[in-house]
Amino acid sequence: MTTPVVATENLSKQYVLGRSIVDAIVNVSLTVMRGEFVAICGRSGSGKSTLMNLLGLLERPDSGHYLLNGTEIAALRQSRRAAIRNREIGFVFQLPTLLPRSTALENVGLPLVYSGVRGIERHRRATEALDRVGLGHRKDHWPNQLSGGEQQRVSLGHSSIRQR
Repeated sequence: MTTPVVATENLSKQYVLGRSIVDAIVNVSLTVMRGEFVAICGRSGSGKSTLMNLLGLLERPDSGHYLLNGTEIAALRQSRRAAIRNREIGFVFQLPTLLPRSTALENVGLPLVYSGVRGIERHRRATEALDRVGLGHRKDHWPNQLSGGEQQRVSLGHSSIRQR
């Protein structure tokens, strides 16, 4: 049997707002296998962003279990969680979050800077990532010169580069 990429069991998260405790998510169990596409849907305030923050290792659950590629995540130190975020998790936001003073190529290559990849290799890998999303011809364009969809594709290139 194949190990799930994501497996949660009874994942819960609460927030304290003043004197109130708000249950953002309660007992969420989810399994995602490699190659699967999953949509998280729900009304405003239903916990979608909280769940994504937990899955993206931006927050810790209050209870439950979260295995990413078979590794229990909750107990990991912050530095290990940051390393996993850098190498294994990509974020594509609804509204693209590119650095405005960096070209598409520079935006895609940024995770490699933090990983210590040197200039020539970083340029090669970022160019390949832009080619994969159909934007190799736009690599020297600034974010304000790209359409919203192109900016999202740059974000996809940015996310995919870490997984190599």
